[in-house]
Amino acid sequence: MNRYFLIAFGMVAIGLSLTGCSSNPATGGKDIAFMSKDDEKRIGDENHPKILKEFGGEYNDPELKSYVKSLGQVLAASSELPDIKWTFTLLDSDVTNAFALPGGYVYVTRGLLSLAETEGQLAAVIGHEIGHVTARHGAQRQAQGTLAGIGAMGASILGSIFVGPDAGRAIGQLANVGAQGYLASYSRDQEYQADELGIRYNGRIGFTPFGMSEFLEKLDSEKDLIAKLRGQAPRGSSYLDTHPPTPDRVVRARKLAQKTSVEKPLDGRDIYLSKIDGMIWGDSPEQGYARDGTFAHKNLNFLFSVPDNFTLFNSPQRVTAYGPENASISFDMGPQNYGGSMRDYIRQTWARNARLDGLEAIKVNGLEGAAASTKGRVNGRSMDIQLVAIRGEKGHTFRLTFFSEPAKTKALNESYRRTTYSFRHMSPAEQENLKPLRIRLHTVKKGDTIESISGTMAVSKFAVDRFKLLNGVSQDSDLVIGQMVKIISLN
Repeated sequence: MNRYFLIAFGMVAIGLSLTGCSSNPATGGKDIAFMSKDDEKRIGDENHPKILKEFGGEYNDPELKSYVKSLGQVLAASSELPDIKWTFTLLDSDVTNAFALPGGYVYVTRGLLSLAETEGQLAAVIGHEIGHVTARHGAQRQAQGTLAGIGAMGASILGSIFVGPDAGRAIGQLANVGAQGYLASYSRDQEYQADELGIRYNGRIGFTPFGMSEFLEKLDSEKDLIAKLRGQAPRGSSYLDTHPPTPDRVVRARKLAQKTSVEKPLDGRDIYLSKIDGMIWGDSPEQGYARDGTFAHKNLNFLFSVPDNFTLFNSPQRVTAYGPENASISFDMGPQNYGGSMRDYIRQTWARNARLDGLEAIKVNGLEGAAASTKGRVNGRSMDIQLVAIRGEKGHTFRLTFFSEPAKTKALNESYRRTTYSFRHMSPAEQENLKPLRIRLHTVKKGDTIESISGTMAVSKFAVDRFKLLNGVSQDSDLVIGQMVKIISLN
């Protein structure tokens, strides 16, 4: 879990030059644009540092960063804007995501690289984002907003089209840099257009035109797995209610690919897998580690465990554990070096407007703490809410919030109590042993099955499902002796 950053983009419409009706370099159509190319570049230049700060910076692997940049530059050279200054960045985030800023800034996350299987799939993603820039979708939206009387508009992120199923995490990050509204405002036609341009650029440099449809299918599978991890039924494929449902885009992308002729098309699977071998999978050291039922943070020196039937998810703002029947646990941080007691903190600061019951001081493994309960509504449901605040050894305020439906609270009380009293600081040896999980390659041997290979991975919950998703396989017959597959390893 990173510290929470609240970053507001500056207003950029004021002073934008009126460029009027111009020809779109990628589509050939006419655009009404109130944003010049210099304005677009300025937006990108100003906001690139903010994106890096919010998403944990660049992933610290010079070879892999160079690989992503090189692939992006080759694709950009095949676009209708080969001469602008393009910047391709690999972000240190495990969320499956890609997006662009005006002016030629394109971002992909290592979470997306983990999900992709081939160079052609990654190229399709990057090509899609290049398409948003070359089609000037940001300028189009700014013009439409101005004409509609919206007034001055903030810097826009050019579509987080590969948010995938865990949209809340990525959207939250983008909202922190002032981009949530613009993320939601992309039209379906613009998304389809960016898909088409990505396929075009892929074909021009010799990659299979089917990379887009293949990756979109993987996104749909990831959505189902995330729902399963949360104990929920799979949700619809669309997100933010404005983007095209993934199955529709798969069909359209496949039809476009069938019409795209590429002589001896490449998918680049082997070289791609060799590039991501050793890349961090899941949480990075700076974010803390959500491992099965335990969350541990080396830099802040603490850990706690959740009940066995809860599944942990980590994000920059908070750690959340989802349990049965709408139960959940949330962990985040309050102020450092709070001047009063933890009991005062709950009553006077954290929940000062709530009606509290049972407010009491507690000790949690030698640390000062306090607990109270209240009631509230969460996602339209009446919920019992239990609050726990703990002061750490360096003055950090750690917060646990437990949610349960009133009829289920009594049955969950003991489990929630065990979670509270599992919170503790770690020994130096425990801190030293905390290491990130990584993508490693395994060569399929005779007798290997999905079950047997999954059993070697450094995850215990849903290991088979994760292996299937990583490698795009559904049954043992999909495994071929001698092929390379991705596994999750501690080494």
